[in-house]
Amino acid sequence: MNDNDKKLPPEQYASGAKEKKRIPIPVIIVIVFVLIVSVIFGGWYAMPSKHIKVAVLNKTVLSYAEDNGINRDSVYRKHKGFFGILEQQKYTKGDGSYYNYTKDYYGPLLDDEGAYAGYNELSDITGPVDLLYLSDAYGIEQKGVETTTYNDGITADEMSVISYCYESGATVLTEMTMFSSPLSDSVYTQLCAMCGVTPTGWLGRYIFDLQDFTDIPEWARPWYEQQEGIEWRFTGPGILLVSKDRILIFTQNEDFQSNNLLKIFVNEAYEDEFSGCRTANFYNWFELVEPNYGTEQIATYEFNFSTAGMEKFAEVSNTPRFAAVTRKTQEGHAPVYYFAGDFNDYTSGRRYSNFLLSDKLYRFLSYDRQGDITNFFWSFYSPMMIEILDEVEPIEENAAKEAHGETSRVAYGKFQVAKNGGWQDLEMKAVSINGCEPGESEPGRDLSYYEKLISYASDLGANCIEAKELLPPEFYSALLTYNTRNKNSPIYLMQTV
Repeated sequence: MNDNDKKLPPEQYASGAKEKKRIPIPVIIVIVFVLIVSVIFGGWYAMPSKHIKVAVLNKTVLSYAEDNGINRDSVYRKHKGFFGILEQQKYTKGDGSYYNYTKDYYGPLLDDEGAYAGYNELSDITGPVDLLYLSDAYGIEQKGVETTTYNDGITADEMSVISYCYESGATVLTEMTMFSSPLSDSVYTQLCAMCGVTPTGWLGRYIFDLQDFTDIPEWARPWYEQQEGIEWRFTGPGILLVSKDRILIFTQNEDFQSNNLLKIFVNEAYEDEFSGCRTANFYNWFELVEPNYGTEQIATYEFNFSTAGMEKFAEVSNTPRFAAVTRKTQEGHAPVYYFAGDFNDYTSGRRYSNFLLSDKLYRFLSYDRQGDITNFFWSFYSPMMIEILDEVEPIEENAAKEAHGETSRVAYGKFQVAKNGGWQDLEMKAVSINGCEPGESEPGRDLSYYEKLISYASDLGANCIEAKELLPPEFYSALLTYNTRNKNSPIYLMQTV
């Protein structure tokens, strides 16, 4: 018998039977990679969507039909980034579809060729909305056969719609162009009251190169040269500040301590609430505002002035810090946020973000490049918006209706009102109201006028106001505000329709 015919010992048979073929490491890596990708992408699609009714106003959508020089990624720049956040966070319309940034907004519409194709009016809003975002009211120039029209600023009719949304329970977000665009005194007063801020009258903008006049407003150079009587010779990065009658230029080399000219950060008291927001340099338009009493200051701007820069800035203020994000909360209303700058500004092409943690990935990958607004978007704006959206509560169509249906009745020969789950007699002490100010033939739109009338009625001991005609929305807004603040002694309304 040769060696090949020899049998193996029993123990070798046993060990051989236990041996298994090992999976190669590259195969394991591929399997793990496929699993991770499946979880990240499949997990996003498996997440339930969240329905909220969103209305976005953007009056500055530029036509590119006759101007090939316009960057098409920037056409919808003042709302495109926000719509991307809505989709990444899976917020949908009532029919389950995602908001489309090319048509689901209020403002000038474009056709497939980039030409103006109509206008979505804010007055087209039907029913309550959960979130109203006033992104941009700067407006556009529309040239007709004989006239040129600028659809800029917030009109009185648009302010009525805004007030309706706010009083109906909508969370309201506003940006700086609301105040820097043309406004009537009445609309200005109402916006300030709703937002809970007072503009100082100063606007500013970061300029990457003060020699590059394509990046500088065309009015800045002649205005400065006329004001100062000297030629514009600025170079390098800087800050442009303007008011109604003054223009100031701050240069990086002379007026700042470093190339970090203006930063934005969340205040310490709100770091837990907005924990995803990182301190970032701000490279865009901004506004200097002061929060009113009771308005929260969530985030702050801070100029990094040198001694020389602070001395020059003394013409504006004695502090280098200003409110960047404020929040006004009032009982019976959703919060109103004011962003004192061009926050919702996204000029890059849309990044694919339909996978889990995409917002955190892009925030991690973003870094500061002087003059680039992208880092601010991912490091500060996006995480703040995600937190704000998470707090938005959907409004039911009948939320304003009382559960028992009736709020007043006549019974047993007496007028009664629903209160504390039952009916209580009410001794009527009514006054009639006239919406026309002295010397006017039509009801006014001044909110403060109606606030004074209601206050006078209260001083007279009235508990009911008789309105013999439909009055402007400002009256009903003023009455609701009064009753919210005086729940124990409200003023009722008898309305003739």
